[in-house]
Amino acid sequence: MSRALDDFRAELARLCLSKGLERDFKASIQRTLHNLRLSSEQLRQAGGNRQKLTVEFQTEWQKREADLAILDAKFVAAAKKRLELNGILYDPLTLLRCKAFYGELLEMLSGKPLVLTMASADLDHFKVVNDCWSHAHGDFAIIQVAEVIAEQCEAWNSQQREALCVPFRFGGDEFVFAFVAQEGASADLRGFLDTLRSLVVARLREVFDFRKLPREQCRRDGEEIKARGPAISIAASDSGSCEVAIWELHQLYLQAEKFLEAAKLEFRKGEDPKGGVQVQADRAAHLRLPELRKLTDDDRHGAMLVELLSHGTPVGQENAAVALVARSGAIPPLVELLSHGTPVAQERAALALSNLAANNANQVPIAVAGAIPPLVELLRGGTPTGQENAALALSNLAVNDTNKLSIAGAGGIPPLVELLTRGTLVGQEEAAAVLLSLAANVGNQLPIASAGGIPPLVELLTRGTPVAQENAAGALWNLAANDENEAEIARAGAVRPLVELLTHGTSVAQERAAGALWNLTFRPENLAEAKTAGALAAAAELSVSGSPTAQEEAKKLVSQLQPGRRGADSTSFA
Repeated sequence: MSRALDDFRAELARLCLSKGLERDFKASIQRTLHNLRLSSEQLRQAGGNRQKLTVEFQTEWQKREADLAILDAKFVAAAKKRLELNGILYDPLTLLRCKAFYGELLEMLSGKPLVLTMASADLDHFKVVNDCWSHAHGDFAIIQVAEVIAEQCEAWNSQQREALCVPFRFGGDEFVFAFVAQEGASADLRGFLDTLRSLVVARLREVFDFRKLPREQCRRDGEEIKARGPAISIAASDSGSCEVAIWELHQLYLQAEKFLEAAKLEFRKGEDPKGGVQVQADRAAHLRLPELRKLTDDDRHGAMLVELLSHGTPVGQENAAVALVARSGAIPPLVELLSHGTPVAQERAALALSNLAANNANQVPIAVAGAIPPLVELLRGGTPTGQENAALALSNLAVNDTNKLSIAGAGGIPPLVELLTRGTLVGQEEAAAVLLSLAANVGNQLPIASAGGIPPLVELLTRGTPVAQENAAGALWNLAANDENEAEIARAGAVRPLVELLTHGTSVAQERAAGALWNLTFRPENLAEAKTAGALAAAAELSVSGSPTAQEEAKKLVSQLQPGRRGADSTSFA
């Protein structure tokens, strides 16, 4: 076991509740639950209608609900009495660690030679429990779930020598798991979380059976809930090194939340699902180094990649991993998933292909495998995340000149233009990036304009994110190499926002804005508008203060703007 993991275990132990407080409060919770079970049975015998209970039972019910409501206060009082400051890091209802501990966890892990995977979970159809039974029963359900989680995590941890699971209750029906492992370790997170889900569902449905409720009460957004009881959805992030800043570790939790949202969409399509598990476990659990060696023992280049994976620089290891995945035959099944997978599978497949396409050697094989048409289709009808990932994949594929024409030939330009206006912020950034690459090919410049691409690109210059502004300026630079597009871009109002970017844009936006203005100002009317907008002063300043590329482009623009001096032919940005 690594020293870093040993130290982490020791830090966790120092922040635990005392055995005495944990034992006493668990007993208090169990007494409260026992009373609540009695109330539940009384309510069941009354057909679920509280008004049918006797006055005595109604009073008793209210007392038992109150006992549950003041559990938090009782826990705080007990912790204060024992002077246990660690009590503030625990959830009184479940005795799991609470959200306050999450910040402590990230501080403990940041900078350590460990690996972190985050998983997020919440209950499905929990509102039915609160509405059709009571909020006290909702708390009862939370306690049942927490008991299963605590039992399973303790059992899993006892079997692991290289990893540790830390469960949390973040609030409401949201639970979070931090899987901490030493570097090079592997663990079957998918199997563990799937087993956990099944056990949680079984426990919940022992108590809450939707089939016994009037059907009009089992509805969500006007549609009947077909599940026979509550369930739980779980999603896990990728695995990441802890040798980064706290804010970077937090991104793993945000990624798990994003995957969970997609998992919930899949869950709701089921007739009677057990829970929408979407687990993306540590790659090491499925593709260990010995297996890679077996794949490549007879391949000299493959052996070199394995060696690079073992002993290379971080960047070299990343590139080697991507190359090995492609060589192991991953591309065809990923392409198949784009056409026939679930929406979540399509999202993941597009993201995987985008990562593979970042390696130039994979761009042609991915296209040959038939990835471009389904990626274009995903732009049209995929989820927002699917559209983002498809655009990213096409952006990487479009680095290859042949692929530029293939993407246009597959009908990719219209949905990319649509994404500029209706996509998410990330979708807009990626769509502009693809159009930037496509417009570097002369044959695509007029089709992009004909599809209506120029006005939304101009709009992004002012309202887009900094990345969107960079990509939009680059796309307009390339489009302006065409004489017909020069006039169209100016009519769409591009000149003034491009001049504004010379002063206030990022360094990349400045470079591309200067290039775009250089192309546009070959037309006299555009030249006059640029001068009026202050382009000469802005370009002159940029020619001495900008990045080397920005200075070069700005000097050309200054030469273009000065009276009696005109530049050479218009250019494209590749």
